[in-house]
Amino acid sequence: MKRQAKLSYLLGLLEIGAKDRMVKASTSFVSTLFRVSQQSSSRILSELQDMGYLEKEIREGVIWLKLTDRALDELISLKDDLERALKNPGVFEFEGRVFSGYREGAYYVSKRAYRKQFYRKLGFDPYPGTLNVRLEDPDLIRLNQRLRNLKGIHILGFEDVERSYGGVMTFKAKINDEVSGALIVATRTVYGPDVLEFIAPVYLREKLDLNDGERVRIKVYLTEPSG
Repeated sequence: MKRQAKLSYLLGLLEIGAKDRMVKASTSFVSTLFRVSQQSSSRILSELQDMGYLEKEIREGVIWLKLTDRALDELISLKDDLERALKNPGVFEFEGRVFSGYREGAYYVSKRAYRKQFYRKLGFDPYPGTLNVRLEDPDLIRLNQRLRNLKGIHILGFEDVERSYGGVMTFKAKINDEVSGALIVATRTVYGPDVLEFIAPVYLREKLDLNDGERVRIKVYLTEPSG
């Protein structure tokens, strides 16, 4: 079940009062609520129950429904996403702590085939290395998971005499409202969604006087930033 459809069904159940109590709901009522056939409504309710989003009871042949805490958490996340988008449309904002990674960034960023594309598509030749930032807030980790599924500026993979190199998705970004650069999401990466990798035309640790453990703020632009 796609997230958009799932949230629509959960929101519909919330609207009929299935938050804090069991509510009576016939299959014909649910089919009207979900705008699907009665057969499809029964399947959807079963899927939501199997996924842990719905409590369902049959009492004397009547269906009673109630949203679970997991479902309410999903809806609260939707509310947070809407508030974030309305407050700063087209921008994802992150905050995390600088840390030393595996020091492989310099090797990959220095590859000529990557650098040519960075310059042509991002407008700068990056310093050979990445600034690694670890996210601690679960909401920001979830936001980064969403970012990884979006379409950014694609840097193509390539092959040389040594090996093949995967593609990279990039998003224009700014760190601490001072230095413009880009967030990179490599096809092949050892990091999970709790880590951001930032590239810039300057050595960021020196430019911003950063050490491991210090907090930084990163704005990621989903569309072309103005100014």
